[in-house]
Amino acid sequence: MGQIHRRARRLGEIVAEAAGARVRDRLTLVADLSRELEVPVYLVGGAVRDLLLTGRLRDLDLVVEGSGADFARALGARLDAPVRLHPQFLTAEVEDPLGLRIDIASSRAESYPEPAALPVVRAGTLEEDLDRRDFSVNTLAVQLGPDTGFELIDSKGGLQDLEDSLLRILHSRSFVDDPTRAFRAVRLETRLGLRLEPESERLLTQAIESKIVDRLSAARLRQEVVHVFGESEGVAASLCRMEELGLLGTLHPRLSFEEKDAGRLAQVVEQVIWLQQNGVELPALERWRLTLISLAWRLEPAEREELADRLGLAGEDREVLLGLRQRLAATAKDLTGSRVLPHLAARSLAHLLPEAQVLLAAFWGGEVKTWVERWLKELRHIELTIAGRDLLARGAIPGPTIGAVLAATLDARLDGVIGADEELSYATELLEKVNRK
Repeated sequence: MGQIHRRARRLGEIVAEAAGARVRDRLTLVADLSRELEVPVYLVGGAVRDLLLTGRLRDLDLVVEGSGADFARALGARLDAPVRLHPQFLTAEVEDPLGLRIDIASSRAESYPEPAALPVVRAGTLEEDLDRRDFSVNTLAVQLGPDTGFELIDSKGGLQDLEDSLLRILHSRSFVDDPTRAFRAVRLETRLGLRLEPESERLLTQAIESKIVDRLSAARLRQEVVHVFGESEGVAASLCRMEELGLLGTLHPRLSFEEKDAGRLAQVVEQVIWLQQNGVELPALERWRLTLISLAWRLEPAEREELADRLGLAGEDREVLLGLRQRLAATAKDLTGSRVLPHLAARSLAHLLPEAQVLLAAFWGGEVKTWVERWLKELRHIELTIAGRDLLARGAIPGPTIGAVLAATLDARLDGVIGADEELSYATELLEKVNRK
């Protein structure tokens, strides 16, 4: 008997131990509420899969045989928590005040009016709900109530597949009905150490060769790219697998993950790790954009535009992909040479997106990398301790001169000419010089 089966046999203990008191309290409340309302409630899918793999439970994905909306309202009332309902999908979310994610759905059945279309959802049984899922390892369920105890439900062979580290599709048309499952397969393989079983892989490559992914809307395709490319770990392995399966070519025919592409990505990952290790925080950094730019680096401008159109990129997302390479080359030139001073480097870097700053350091190296790292660690945190009102108090006349003097004072701070305690005297002296002209 393998580890997964042993964990399944002591599931009650594992659920009771999982993730500490916060999750145990919520599971107890859900079970109690299930008995009070006489409504069957199940923990399902990825939550059960991860529980068996790791013994940990972070989020609650619940299926209710009955009205998920009514159960969500009742749970929200008990927790004094807001509830968001999505009646078109028969789902709801309870915003747990402790920060726990609780998703609740009515048991559903679904059908696909045509390949790659969004499914039509209707109320169904638990068995129908499990049957509509993507892979067998995501069909495991644990009954929380109304009966006491924790009963594992495994009607699709998911437990054995999990034991064998296999990812098995449920139906022969699964990838045709929903091509996004191909991207999810790659994510699950990389994240969980699973592998598509041979027949499932054959069906996936067959679907790709039939160009079924081309039918996906830009929004759905972009969402999958964000998920795969945004992984904090294992993104190189995911891209390698996408290349192997032919998935990268569905984004753009010239997109690939060859040795040079892998090298560029490794430089970017190394730079991000360096920033993390040195305490540099970039909360606005979008890792998926970093990965996408690294991958599209060798594409011609027209090809990058085709890729942006296929993914429906707009705003900053589009700007980063289309214009960044040329802009970075110009910035790198500004950061090269003996005449570069800290305030000049700051001017060049201050308005770049965080992805651009990381790519500059990763791809150009040398003095460009040194300036970027100094900017991120030190220069960007330097701010004036004085403001226009301080100069007005010294007799300055309102107008653009005040802004120019403050900017020059900040330059002096950045260059180390003055310290914070010298700002006011330095700015006042500048004002006097201007007034004497």
